Amino acid sequence: MIRRLVEAHYLQYRKKPVPEQIDFWFKELRTPSFLIELAGKYPVRLPALKKQRFLLQLASTGDAKGLRKAFEDEERQERETDRNYWLPLISELEQMRHNSRRQL
Repeated sequence: MIRRLVEAHYLQYRKKPVPEQIDFWFKELRTPSFLIELAGKYPVRLPALKKQRFLLQLASTGDAKGLRKAFEDEERQERETDRNYWLPLISELEQMRHNSRRQL
C-alpha cells in the first residue's frame, strides 16, 4: 500500500519537484524503474543519500534486477526491526492483561 502511495506521489509531482520531494523519493521509492529514472535525473543528490540507503548505488547503475533483490532485503530487515521493537511491548501488554484478570 505504501509503495503505491509513494508511486502515485512520484507520478503526480515528478515533472517539477522541489528538493524535499526528490530526497523523499530517493528514500522511499520501491519501484526499480522509478528509482532508476530518478537517479538518472538527479545524480547530484545521490552521493549524500547513498549513505542512508545503500541500494541507491544500484539505482545509479541501472541495475533493476539487483534493486528488486535489494528491496526484498530492505523489506525483510525492516520487518525484523519492527518485530524486535514490538516483541517486548506485546509481552508487557499480555502481562498487564493477565494481571488485570487476576484482580477480578
